[in-house]
Amino acid sequence: MGDKGHDKQEFVVEEASEVGEEIGEEISQAQNKIKKLQHSLKMCDQARREELENLQRAKADFLNTKHRLEEAQSQIRTNVESDFIMKLLPIADSFHLAKSNDVVWDSVDKDWQKGFLAIENQLDKIFETHHVEVIDPLNEPFDPNTQEAVGSRSSDIESDAVLEVLQRGYRLNDRVLRPAKVVISE
Repeated sequence: MGDKGHDKQEFVVEEASEVGEEIGEEISQAQNKIKKLQHSLKMCDQARREELENLQRAKADFLNTKHRLEEAQSQIRTNVESDFIMKLLPIADSFHLAKSNDVVWDSVDKDWQKGFLAIENQLDKIFETHHVEVIDPLNEPFDPNTQEAVGSRSSDIESDAVLEVLQRGYRLNDRVLRPAKVVISE
């Protein structure tokens, strides 16, 4: 019986050894799979980060482009509005000039004056709607930012004061469209 028990024992040891080797091999394969999966996960995480960065850059580019387009549209609107108002200025000058001579103005038929003033009021409302202001600097100090001196003459008034406004100026939203043409004191 001793030999049979010993053979059995050797068989169990051999069997256990084979099973151990198989388990060791399976563990090694599982560890390799885990390493491959960890590497794949790391690569996927890196790719995800890169895609997120690309998405964030694309979003920033989009927002910057949107902002530039909004600014360009605003500038175009301002330019169109300025051009529109500039085309109306000669009409405003004509209205102002027509009323500038009191003797002639007072001699005009009163009904005609009312119609004339009604049309002028319509033009003034257009200017008001578009935030247009008249620059009429009579008796004010000369300001080269809003006025153009086209002449000078001696006067009792302080030097560089506006003595006469030859043509009114206009401002659109705090931007000078046309400076007032003035005569200043010497």
